[in-house]
Amino acid sequence: MLWAMGVTQHSQGSDIQRRSLTCCSSPATICARNRRLPVRGHNNVQGASDHGSMPNMLPGYQSVDDRKCGARFEAAWKVALPSTKGLDNHEM
Repeated sequence: MLWAMGVTQHSQGSDIQRRSLTCCSSPATICARNRRLPVRGHNNVQGASDHGSMPNMLPGYQSVDDRKCGARFEAAWKVALPSTKGLDNHEM
């Protein structure tokens, strides 16, 4: 199932996508895969999220607030990491 930016950018985009994915006759529902499909609205946001460019996540979707995760990255990267989340694009 594919959709264009018009759906993802729409003010009701998340609801439209959710309804499309959970409709009883949708291919996603028929294949029982509707829980695994990412819903992304901008190009390469999935890859950017995966590698830790979100202000509240380290790579692998590990929380910046989790000091155990932070300590592992600090040891591997040999740097001190902030213990609080960064600013998102709206806050900047």
